[in-house]
Amino acid sequence: MKPLPFLFSVFLSLWAFSASLAQHAQFIPAHPVAGEQLTFTYSPEDGPLKGKQPEFVVYLFKEDLPEAVTPEVTALEDHAWEVQFETTPETRAVFVAVSDEDFAVYDDHQGKGYGSMIYQADRETPAVGAYASMAMAYGPFRQFSRAEKDAEKSLKYFRKEFEAYPASEADYLEYYAATAREAEDQDALSALRQKLEEEQARLQKNRKAEEAEWQSLIGLARALRDKDKLSELETLCLKRFPRGELAASKMASEFYEAKELEQKLRLFDTYQKKFGKLEKAKNNLSYMHYQLASAYAAKEDWEAFETHFAQVESPMTRANLLNSIAWKLSGESIEAEGKSLEKGKALSARSLEIIQEQMDEPASAKPPYYTVKQWQNNLKNTYAMFADTYALLTYKTGDPETALKYQQNCVEQYEYGDGEMNERYCVYLEAVKGPEETLARLDELIAQGKATSAMKAQHQRLFLAHHDLQTAYEAYLALLEKEANQRILDKIKEKMLDEEAPAFTLTDLEGKQVSLADLKGKVVVLDFWATWCGPCIASFPAMQKTVDNYQQDEEVVFLFVNTWENDNRREKAAKFMEKKGYNFHVIMDEEDKVVEQYKVEGIPTKFVIDKAGKIRFRSVGFNGNDEKTVKELSHMIELARDASVSGMSSMR
Repeated sequence: MKPLPFLFSVFLSLWAFSASLAQHAQFIPAHPVAGEQLTFTYSPEDGPLKGKQPEFVVYLFKEDLPEAVTPEVTALEDHAWEVQFETTPETRAVFVAVSDEDFAVYDDHQGKGYGSMIYQADRETPAVGAYASMAMAYGPFRQFSRAEKDAEKSLKYFRKEFEAYPASEADYLEYYAATAREAEDQDALSALRQKLEEEQARLQKNRKAEEAEWQSLIGLARALRDKDKLSELETLCLKRFPRGELAASKMASEFYEAKELEQKLRLFDTYQKKFGKLEKAKNNLSYMHYQLASAYAAKEDWEAFETHFAQVESPMTRANLLNSIAWKLSGESIEAEGKSLEKGKALSARSLEIIQEQMDEPASAKPPYYTVKQWQNNLKNTYAMFADTYALLTYKTGDPETALKYQQNCVEQYEYGDGEMNERYCVYLEAVKGPEETLARLDELIAQGKATSAMKAQHQRLFLAHHDLQTAYEAYLALLEKEANQRILDKIKEKMLDEEAPAFTLTDLEGKQVSLADLKGKVVVLDFWATWCGPCIASFPAMQKTVDNYQQDEEVVFLFVNTWENDNRREKAAKFMEKKGYNFHVIMDEEDKVVEQYKVEGIPTKFVIDKAGKIRFRSVGFNGNDEKTVKELSHMIELARDASVSGMSSMR
């Protein structure tokens, strides 16, 4: 029997969670059992989805990745909905993600998510794994639960799981350790380090211990970021299991890091002979074939390419490989000279055929954590991206009509949100439809704020071909840009935030401390990035231009937060900046704590913080349009500057 204080604290936490749901959403039954049907009722009230048609995705949490389920939805009176779905015998918790129809705006229940644990038959005792599933919902699986990351809450749920079901600890120990580190719970970390030492001593004495036990211990050391212990344990494990999974993983890493094709081939041959029969070697072998196929394509050895390409298992991976090679052969832009264009076009066509096959039968390769609708949308985006490649190759091989047809699909799917795609579309449009229709379309895109500098240059050329005065064009363009700027400004104002910026102190590349507290009274732009992040790097010319524009403004500070980097972080960041010639003020988030504090889920992510230390804007990703990025960020900076003085209400 559990001690009374423990049971009472569990009761209070569950009651508080249920009570918070009861206002405008509830699960029926309140204490569900695995395998039964559940009903979730929801009314948006004054939340972010008020007046919108909501979309519901149910996630069934279990031991591994959650499973996405499309529920049956019935509209009720007073703008409310009833959502029904079946759980499985393996379900340990359920969460309902509620969004608009485009999956762009979510009601996250103020960061708590809409979730319920699964109970045993008595409907009072949480099932084995239920507490742990809740812990995962507030940690590594929060992209499914839509809950905010909360390491302390996650840690509490893990402790409840281990106290109620001690055998669960082995399944979640690595996650628990990582959560304890994020929560900076020194007592938990001390106990885990002691456990690490005790388990190592036990395994060293037990000659019959299986590799899985050693791998679990290695995972614990990795989660604790104990590099010395990790190296020691890996050495011991490799000695005990020279043909085991760790040895296979190490050789696979050596293969991936090898630069020369001949070296890769030697390692591939050794790997196949030594580890080919291991069940977990299949994925590595498939990706090795991927890399070898890519290497042979670079040498234009198409026979060898096809040999390895045929051994790549995933159809989506095969399609990505074909598109990647075709894109390189295209020259990657209209201006650059491509090579083997007909071959590239054939490869690109094959990539589209594979994606079309997936679109025709979306359930065939759908990951379990996607609904069919989500997966179909993902496939449409992928098809459009690959169509951009095919259009460029058909244009360069003398078929602008086909190029325009495919590029039209591309820009419409991306809602004209990618600048480079828009540029190519307008070039093909002019080649097929002529200057008059292209000029009219460019008018619209400039007014909508979706034109790049190259598109404006094309617009100027076409305009001046039919008008004599440069000044007439400049006035005409200014009118269009004024409308575009107002559209951009209105959209930015809608996204304005009022959140306290988490405090931090980091060191820059020169070893000097940089503290957010010391920057009170200034507008601060944080840009989270890494040297391996393609979109981060692609956004840097726009960021450099913005930095230059504010170079003389002492009220605006830019900080480029290097995070999620691999080994040798400081050296990599410094070399990158030196090589590229950017004069950014780089600060090092070497323990990835600040990126967690700011709840960043992908990079690049930018934050604009006002003079009072409030987050006013969050911008995720890069749209490929340098000019638009500079304008948007400049608007954010100026709005944040004004917000510090006049407050939020006057800015809306």
